[in-house]
Amino acid sequence: MPLILLINMLKNKVRIFLQKYNLLNSHNHLLVAFSGGIDSLCLIHLLSTLCKENNTNISAIHINHQWRGQESIDDENFVKNFCSENNILLFIEKLNENLPHTESVAREERYKFFNKVANENNINILITAHTKSDQVETILYRFLKGTGPSGLIGIPEFRSQINGPDIYRPFIDICREDIEKYAKINNLQARIDSSNFDETFLRNKIRHSLLKELKSYNSQIESAILRLSKISYYDDQLINHLIKPVIEDIYIDDQSIDTNKFLHLPEFIKPRIIINLLNNNKIEYDYKLIERLLNDIKNTKLSHCGKKYSIIKNLLLHITQKSIKIISYKPANMIKSSATIVIPGITELEELNIKLKVSEYDSNNTSEFYFPADKSEKAYVDLSIIKTDLTLRTRRPGDIINPLGMLGHMKLKKYLINNHISQDIKDTIPLVTLDNEVLWLAGICINEKIKVINIPTHVFEIIRG
Repeated sequence: MPLILLINMLKNKVRIFLQKYNLLNSHNHLLVAFSGGIDSLCLIHLLSTLCKENNTNISAIHINHQWRGQESIDDENFVKNFCSENNILLFIEKLNENLPHTESVAREERYKFFNKVANENNINILITAHTKSDQVETILYRFLKGTGPSGLIGIPEFRSQINGPDIYRPFIDICREDIEKYAKINNLQARIDSSNFDETFLRNKIRHSLLKELKSYNSQIESAILRLSKISYYDDQLINHLIKPVIEDIYIDDQSIDTNKFLHLPEFIKPRIIINLLNNNKIEYDYKLIERLLNDIKNTKLSHCGKKYSIIKNLLLHITQKSIKIISYKPANMIKSSATIVIPGITELEELNIKLKVSEYDSNNTSEFYFPADKSEKAYVDLSIIKTDLTLRTRRPGDIINPLGMLGHMKLKKYLINNHISQDIKDTIPLVTLDNEVLWLAGICINEKIKVINIPTHVFEIIRG
């Protein structure tokens, strides 16, 4: 294809996309995610032209992850210079360089900043530069992670958010090769992210190794994967249509599922109901998450007060005998105070509005002794080997625990995650500790170190209020 025709083709494709969603008008403000890489550089270059022609506001937004030292600084300066030269308003954020260097954390922090800027500036349109090539890589990535038919659909060209701007992807039907030609024609020198070649990241390994290997089996593998995406979309729509009467019957309101009706559904329908609930709340999922949530519901069905289980940051699955729903929460303020425990006696932790009562066990009163359930805020313990002061507090980084019945210690953080302790209570659970070792996780478990073998020495009891 002649180069001039390629430019016109790309420009028309993007124009048609924007017109489809009525984005090109003087009332709209487009916020474009701009990394400085070739995809986002070509997108903002093309969009700035179309926006000028249609009197539409455009701004750019850039995240400096601070993962690559001087390279990250150079990326930021490149974006600043481009926006300055093209009279484009730019928003920039530097992430904490101590954040975990993972794809999921990076994505979460990006969208947190995108949504913050959009909400503060009354912008309801976010544009990202995902391409057809990204689509193929994403489908393969999800396949390797164990997704289902819905996940094989890939990246939608449009996605609404609950607490953020709608997301649009004008390049999603354009391959990277054509974008590279567009850059060459327009003399656009993009930044090259060296981390994109680091195959310790699965997505990079898919791009540079797996796709190359798959092409030796099928030279048109990208087209085959995109056909799979389209077939998955049709299948997903069919399933949604067929299951609509079940969904209408099982929902109490827009966000709550009737627990009893859910439990009486055939097993093969339950996962789809959970998928529907997650989709309603704009939560990305894999089948590992779905299976965990199904198991949480099964284990909680007889609980009178219900339970909460973490799904993702700030969202919990709340299960009661009456309903199943996803709720949001605000993280509790970290409790900084602590108190040396009086043995025997009562120790108060004012910030939590609780008291810990420690009583000596009366060995003559054998009729009193029983082992409370793990979830009870009362525990019989043996402190005979404890020779130093114990502390009443909440969790802190570096805490460890040797849970009853387990060999060896583990990080408290990992124990809480493994036992699906809901995020909204993790920072408010009273702990009895010996330095950084948790001896009693009140209402959850005790440490092997203080377990009762014959007769307890003491009784712990939490008094609230």
